[in-house]
Amino acid sequence: MNRHQVLTGAANAGDHCYSVGSVEGVPFTAYASGCNIVILASNFQRVQIIPGLMHGNVQVGCLDSSTDVGKIAAAYGTEVCIYEPTPLLHQSSSHVSF
Repeated sequence: MNRHQVLTGAANAGDHCYSVGSVEGVPFTAYASGCNIVILASNFQRVQIIPGLMHGNVQVGCLDSSTDVGKIAAAYGTEVCIYEPTPLLHQSSSHVSF
C-alpha cells in the first residue's frame, strides 16, 4: 500500500484558490485554506503558513503567485494583499520563507 500526501487544511472551493510560483528558481505551491495561505515546497512539504488572523479571519477568495519573484497576491473580501519573500539570516533549508 502506498502512503498518500496529507495537506495542512482543506483547500477553499474554487478554481482560483491555488497557484504555482517560484523564488529564485525554487518552485512552490500556494493554496488558500480558510483564512490562511499555505505554502508548500515542490515535494509538498509545508514551508510556511501565512495566517489570515490579521485580516479579520476573512476567507481567502482567490490567490495568484509570481513565477519570477515569488510574490503572492491574495484577496480577502474587498482587500487584496501582496506578500513577497524575504531572505532568512540563517537559512537551514533550501526554501525561501515569506
